[in-house]
Amino acid sequence: MKRKASLMVAALFVFFASGKTVSASATGLSELLQQAQKHDARLAQAENQLQSIAQNRKIVESALNPYLNSSASGVIQRNSEALYDLNKLSAGIELSKSLYNRRVYSQLDQTDKQILQAQLNYQYSHQQLLLRLSQAYFATLTAYSDLNLIQAKEEADLSQYQRIKSSADAGLLSKVDLLEAKANLDATQADKIAFENALKNAIEELEKIVGGKVNKVLAHDSEQLHIPAQNTNRLAQESVLNGVIDNLQVQMANLSLSIAQDEVKVRSQANDPVINVFAGYEVSEFSNYDQMLAIQYRDRQNVSIGLNASMPLYDGGLNKAQVSQARFDVKTATEKLRQTREDIDVAIRQAMRNIEKSQAQVRAFRQLLTSSEAFLEATEVSYNSGLRNLVDLLNARTARISAQRNLIAANYALVMDNIHLKALLNQLSIEDFIELDAHLAQEISLK
Repeated sequence: MKRKASLMVAALFVFFASGKTVSASATGLSELLQQAQKHDARLAQAENQLQSIAQNRKIVESALNPYLNSSASGVIQRNSEALYDLNKLSAGIELSKSLYNRRVYSQLDQTDKQILQAQLNYQYSHQQLLLRLSQAYFATLTAYSDLNLIQAKEEADLSQYQRIKSSADAGLLSKVDLLEAKANLDATQADKIAFENALKNAIEELEKIVGGKVNKVLAHDSEQLHIPAQNTNRLAQESVLNGVIDNLQVQMANLSLSIAQDEVKVRSQANDPVINVFAGYEVSEFSNYDQMLAIQYRDRQNVSIGLNASMPLYDGGLNKAQVSQARFDVKTATEKLRQTREDIDVAIRQAMRNIEKSQAQVRAFRQLLTSSEAFLEATEVSYNSGLRNLVDLLNARTARISAQRNLIAANYALVMDNIHLKALLNQLSIEDFIELDAHLAQEISLK
């Protein structure tokens, strides 16, 4: 699919100092997702909730199935008048089945919707796992590239400081230039500490999601980077304009409203008649009785069959209050659905604008990087010619690093904006990660 391919080719732009070949030990997004799916507690909760709710149908359906009961008893009766002494053994079996119970059928319809809602909740949990994993993955790549950039700057600043120190010791440069170079080096080293910590935090977050150590990951080859096509954005525009939103949260809110409406029906049917059919068989044996009562205590077999109908006449106002409560729950669910639709509509439009913004920023920062590199080159020539001072050179170098980091951040935002929009449209899947891995060409070590 072109929409997926365009998203995947627009992966995070990372500046890596040294190229490495991909090895089997490096882990891509799709492999990390397989690990995360086995470990993620939220996804496991959603799956267990689905299995639990699925049992509700069997519970409700059991009211329509035949019930088979057995019974047995033994009685030893001793009386002050021996005439009435006896032993009695009896055993029986009874079969009953509901013939008419309209409320149960309404509960079955309601339970089916609850199961569907649980399935949607599981899909939503999976979508959220994809989002969290991609955010942690790209945050790790960004932190790694930031650290690489600041390390490269540290090397340049250290080399600059050593050259200036040698010149200052020889009396060719003033102490002010030396102090300026040292202050710049100290600032760079302080930034390096912060970036090292940021990388450790990003790796820890990624490892928490996948449930294990992540030593190597695959990164995108910056040479292949380009601005993604507009297919995903057009799909979102069609969804908003036509009102066809497949968002999982909207679907779940729709089902919540339908379930609340069914609850009104279920509670309204609490006073409906219930009809059951039953059949029974009982055997009774008597012993140790006076022979004068032989006719009365003969062994016997009883067979019974019949219908039983019941209908509540008055429950003290309980059912009326329950129906009223259910109707208020319907109103609550209606407002919740309206709120969810409005929130998702706004979220989709914002995601579309974020993509447009990120695309524009990528173009702007790419041009800024080109300009910053040209400016740094010109400043170095001017500095070596004595036309620029050290502060100008250090500022130009800092501007170049800033432009690199801004371009990385813009590309990261562009990828995540596309992923976020696809999640809102219920389009994000593991296939997206598989296609992304196909474009990952560099292996980086995180340890």
